[in-house]
Amino acid sequence: MTPTPAATPTPATTPQTNYVGTIAGFAFSSLTVPVGATVMWKNQDSAPHTATADASSAFQFDTGTISPGATSSGILFNVKGTFAYHCNVHPSMHATIVVQ
Repeated sequence: MTPTPAATPTPATTPQTNYVGTIAGFAFSSLTVPVGATVMWKNQDSAPHTATADASSAFQFDTGTISPGATSSGILFNVKGTFAYHCNVHPSMHATIVVQ
């Protein structure tokens, strides 16, 4: 009897759910992500920063302090919308994240 070859598994394709925004030159990169995305921020500056939702934002989040060269923990964006945020350390730094 000839052995039957084992079936080759087909790799599952999962959509990318992790996104990394950058902080460089005391500015945030623009981000547009799908609902369900987890977003992290990489600090490429020489100073600490945060990514903190503005008080008026419908979705509240805060990365805490991100040291130079570090990447924040992930924030799950499970709501559609455009959300304004800022850096608590440098209040002149503002950006928005669009969740589609």
